[in-house]
Amino acid sequence: MRRFDFGRNSICRAAWIAVLLGGLPGAVLALDSADDAATVGDAIENLPEALFADDAEARSVAIERLKRKPHEAVAALLKALDGDDFDRRVKAGEALLAVAPRDAKTAQMLVRELEDTNYNVERQTYCWRALVRVGSIALPAATEKQDYGLCLALLDPADTAASAAVLEVLARDAPSDTDEIGDVREEEEQEVDPLWLSRDPRIDLLYAIGAQQSAAAIGKALDEKPRSNWLFDAAYRLSARGAASLVPGLVKQFGSTNFARRIQAAEALARIGRTAVPALVEATKDANRRPLALSALRQLGPEAADAVEPLRRLLDCDDVVKRTDISEFAIERDDLPPLRVSDLVLDALAAIGPAAAPAAKDILRRELAAKPASMEFAARWARAFGPKGSEFVPLLAHDLSAEATSERISAACAKLAVDEYYRDQPPSEIRRRASYEDYKYRQDLALAWSRVTPNDERLRERYFAMLREGNALVDEPGCRAWPNLKDLAPVALAAPEKYKPELLQMLDEHGESRRKALYVLTLMEPDSPATITRAVAALESGDADERYMVFTALAECGGYSPELIAALAKFAATPADQRDPNSESDKAFALRAIRNHGRAIEAALPQLRELAATIGGDGELSSNQLEFLRVIAHAGPIDERIARKLARGLKHEEERERHATALALSMSAALPKATLPMLVDAIYADAEYLETPNSYVEQEIAKYARAIGRYGNAASGQQDLLLKLSLRQRTDQDLGSPVEWFDREDAPREGWCIASGRHAVESLVALGRIGPHVRPETLATLRDAFRYTAFDRDFEAASQLAAAIAILRIDGRKTAEDVAAVIEALRLASPEDISPSLAEELAALGTRQKEVLPRLRVLLSVARGRFMSSRPDDSPFSSRDVYIERGERLVNLAQCIAAIAPGDESTRALLRDALAWELAQFAYEAEPRASFLDMLVELDDRSSEFHKLAGQAAARAHWPAVRHAANQALRRAGER
Repeated sequence: MRRFDFGRNSICRAAWIAVLLGGLPGAVLALDSADDAATVGDAIENLPEALFADDAEARSVAIERLKRKPHEAVAALLKALDGDDFDRRVKAGEALLAVAPRDAKTAQMLVRELEDTNYNVERQTYCWRALVRVGSIALPAATEKQDYGLCLALLDPADTAASAAVLEVLARDAPSDTDEIGDVREEEEQEVDPLWLSRDPRIDLLYAIGAQQSAAAIGKALDEKPRSNWLFDAAYRLSARGAASLVPGLVKQFGSTNFARRIQAAEALARIGRTAVPALVEATKDANRRPLALSALRQLGPEAADAVEPLRRLLDCDDVVKRTDISEFAIERDDLPPLRVSDLVLDALAAIGPAAAPAAKDILRRELAAKPASMEFAARWARAFGPKGSEFVPLLAHDLSAEATSERISAACAKLAVDEYYRDQPPSEIRRRASYEDYKYRQDLALAWSRVTPNDERLRERYFAMLREGNALVDEPGCRAWPNLKDLAPVALAAPEKYKPELLQMLDEHGESRRKALYVLTLMEPDSPATITRAVAALESGDADERYMVFTALAECGGYSPELIAALAKFAATPADQRDPNSESDKAFALRAIRNHGRAIEAALPQLRELAATIGGDGELSSNQLEFLRVIAHAGPIDERIARKLARGLKHEEERERHATALALSMSAALPKATLPMLVDAIYADAEYLETPNSYVEQEIAKYARAIGRYGNAASGQQDLLLKLSLRQRTDQDLGSPVEWFDREDAPREGWCIASGRHAVESLVALGRIGPHVRPETLATLRDAFRYTAFDRDFEAASQLAAAIAILRIDGRKTAEDVAAVIEALRLASPEDISPSLAEELAALGTRQKEVLPRLRVLLSVARGRFMSSRPDDSPFSSRDVYIERGERLVNLAQCIAAIAPGDESTRALLRDALAWELAQFAYEAEPRASFLDMLVELDDRSSEFHKLAGQAAARAHWPAVRHAANQALRRAGER
């Protein structure tokens, strides 16, 4: 800040005299007497010096004076942010937030400051905060400087003109960099797949602006600049059902010399769906592009039905194809048979399914010519064509016959007899292994046949002959050694009325036949009264194998009747029989079956609570009994009687049991005097491992901090611990580590800042839930720490958001400044930052805080885009965990919006879109599919589209939680 020459400026001289004689208000009055605009502007340049006074009223008066010449004031305040004193910089920054006008000129000034190479945290932070308050007016300036992270923070979905302008710049200024790097596969090029994990703010901008609008602009740009790496990345991530504008540019990628780009272009075209079929069919006419086009048609599956006739014409094409041309993970080996175009055509037709049945005769002719010694292909095409695959039934019937089975087993025994591993084995062992493998093969054949003609009498006869076969693995006891009956049971489920009478007859038999019938019938009708009666009887019997079959079936299908769940719980809660070696493990199986029922357990809670009150007496509880009580505690609130019984686990000899019990009690905020000390002990037990970065330890501490927060006001005695977990030491060299100060006696000191990590987020949330019962000095320490850390763009946004919400809740007044801090923290956040706890805190703001709604909608759009650009498989270029986590974040944000704006149709539409995409992936995970279904039910979605999606989910349900959620949605639709 430049010095003043008092001899040249009489007005300023008068002001400083007034300061000496009458304080700061006198200086302001002296400056108010200036009439000349230039003189006033010159005076404003020096006015910020008065802002550093300790008198808050004087600072307020000075700020009001600055507002009369806001642009000159902004320039002066920006200079003041370069000072050496931290407190002076903070006061200048707070004045900048109050003074900066919301116009384009201010936006340009602030954006220029963000470019400063001499990095100053406070100047960068307060410029960023001021720009956020300027709003979408600053978008042109931010776009011009290509600060796309700032553009994302400034974006307002309601300002369509500004969004369109940003999109135009993104498409127009995309680099035209070439991908002509040669067809190479060096390891360093595959370390990270940018298409699923990287967080490019430009891509998030496209998601936030809108998938359809962005796809149109990016598709046009990619068609003009096909070698642009960034445009291709953008097109890949925007590829979704119906994005036809992306097709021309993506098809051009088939000519790229970058192998990964070619393969990913085929995947992107498959995601676009039916609208990409004409272009892919045209590409099959070019020998160079044909393999990739066929790969994309295979990935399209049934949506490529229009390509059947062109594919039939390629069935006789025997051109050899490199496996590495169609897969990123394929390898070429001399011992592998050559891959031909006709093989790719067969793969595509099989994926298309019943619509490709007109080609069945051509396929059969080719398959019989190519593989005369094997009929395995018949099962493949029967599964693919379903009821239209009748041409393949005679082959299936032949292979399932007793004669064919005997021939295969004999041939397999002869082959194993000369095998290096088996040749020294006795003949019985060789035959056992051959029989086991053939049994699995016949399971596959029977299941395929059931897709075509499930009521065929020949299939029924062969099915029951297989079901009655003896145990193939004689070296293991009982039914635990059977080949997986889960693969055979669906044959009967395809035609229940055809198979049920004989299954009921098998119940009157003894041994393995009875147990197998019990398993299949339980899967067939898990909620029928007859099944419930049989299951309860099996649980009470002394037959360990029979119990095992019931546990396995119920864990897989999820019977939802409260009586059945209560029967399982009763078995799990009784003490283990020490004479039965399977007793303890069977009780664990029963508990697993209960947990797999998901939300269906809620209906059985009354019976479970009654049962919980009867177990254990006054003595020590077994581990299974404690686990049973914990399952109830996690499923819903428990009364004091059950809580006191569960509290016996707090004295268990094993630390793991004690901590798990404390977590369960916290779900109902029960027995705070006994539970809170145990949660604190659990935190201190893990805190010593925070010396080195360890996400697992952070997660464990976060779990216990979250549990403390559930006690709300009752946890006020733990606020010092929570504050210590929330803060870290601030030094010039390093921000420090909690291990430097984390012990029971030490306390945070002045000048500390907000910590990062999951443990800090959950501790801040817990402090917020204590609310007004937090001591004033604790709130002051938290505010001071927040000032040191707030809105640093390089710092973890989740901690900043948690701190802003905690301050808002503890203070209780919901001042404009505290609300603005929450909104600004949200603008810094990404969807991954919105953990379940933060989602609950945002939802708790309720309908009175609708200021946060626009930003939450932006985050929801970004979350949807990120989820739909993930892959549900585990591979070097994808991650199932990331896929599931992104789905959870999408649901978290939907819950926030539903609490603030009930009945929001745009939220329902986004979730339906994500559910439709997830179903199209044929992923069999219980999450996030069940979460999407539950959330749409909670949002009271009455659309026919959701009813259709729920029906698809029910038909494909492989997990009890998904089946329950889908059936619940269908029942709701029926009630309407």
